[in-house]
Amino acid sequence: MKSMQSVTTSLIGADPAKRAQNTIGTPHGEVGSGVVPRKSVMASDPVETERNMVQQLPPQIGLYIAADGNTASLETRWGMYGVPARSVLMEAAAVTAGAMGQPASDTMLDKALAGLRTVTASRAVADDDLDLANEILKAELKGYPADVAMAAIRAAGRQSTFMPSLSDLIELCNARMGRRRRIHTLIMRTLENSQGN
Repeated sequence: MKSMQSVTTSLIGADPAKRAQNTIGTPHGEVGSGVVPRKSVMASDPVETERNMVQQLPPQIGLYIAADGNTASLETRWGMYGVPARSVLMEAAAVTAGAMGQPASDTMLDKALAGLRTVTASRAVADDDLDLANEILKAELKGYPADVAMAAIRAAGRQSTFMPSLSDLIELCNARMGRRRRIHTLIMRTLENSQGN
């Protein structure tokens, strides 16, 4: 069985955000509607990105996702009436993969982390330690889309008196990524399971 990542990559290519930008697909639900979303779902704010993602999902899927990202009614509907056609699932997979986004660049992260260090208190550290800590934080934050990482850094600056730990930043990222990841995982799992049918 293929992994979710390999199925996602085979559906939309190795660079989902680039493929998702400014592309036009055929109307939702039509045969051959393909896997390319109508426009990029990415925004500078994670909440807006999620809203864009749900709005671009085919109606057979998007209408049944609650505002909080809860997929229970969607899963119940699929249990009662069956899953949508494979082409609809592929279109939804492309939309959700596009919402998984690209990581922030080193330059963006360097500036944001420097700003965070400026507005929060931290213990006195040697320049080498500071550089190492910065590299570790950047490596971890690159595991998240740019909008999520940047929003987490902004939130940490507003919420923390002291420079947040790595686990604090990861917790902030996961809080902003959970709904998007949950929807994407459901779509990908359903698509994988439909391959055998």
